[in-house]
Amino acid sequence: MKKLVLVIALLVSVCSFAQKKELLKDIEAINFYGVDFSHAKVYGAKESGEHFKYAFQDINNLFITEAKKYDVAKYLKKRVLGVYIDGVKTRISDLKADDIFTTDAAYQLEDNTIKDIVKSLSVKESDGTGVIIIAERLSKAKNRGYFDVVFFDIKTRNIIDSWKADGKAQGFGLRNFWAHSVREVLKFSESALK
Repeated sequence: MKKLVLVIALLVSVCSFAQKKELLKDIEAINFYGVDFSHAKVYGAKESGEHFKYAFQDINNLFITEAKKYDVAKYLKKRVLGVYIDGVKTRISDLKADDIFTTDAAYQLEDNTIKDIVKSLSVKESDGTGVIIIAERLSKAKNRGYFDVVFFDIKTRNIIDSWKADGKAQGFGLRNFWAHSVREVLKFSESALK
């Protein structure tokens, strides 16, 4: 019985990503807007909220300073017209350090919250396709980061497609530890979009 449930879950997952691939096949180029941590919650970590705010800023900087390692075009199989992280960095600056933490080990964003994040994102471009990674939960207890990868129409702000993904966190220092989970999410997206 357990094997049957596992096989069914695997088939549903494969079919789901086949549909995603189909929805995104006509999109040739994207604008990338970084990782939005504005609604993310940290579970089980000892570092301060201010330390996390700095780490969140630095994680977004990696898309510029370590562009080869965090190559969005490679992972998402789309030409990247630009990497625009100012909007998410402003949101991170506005975070209240004490609001970053949660005691809910299963914290997740609601679909409406994800839509609101996309609709309220400050962008200069007036059309095309945007991609943003929205952080949900960083669990120190599980050493995993949980995210939503979102493709959206820049003009209407309607979500074209999105999926949840998580990645193992590892490395030295707060930034590197959680940046690894972001890179794992990109790698997962690459394999799912093949």
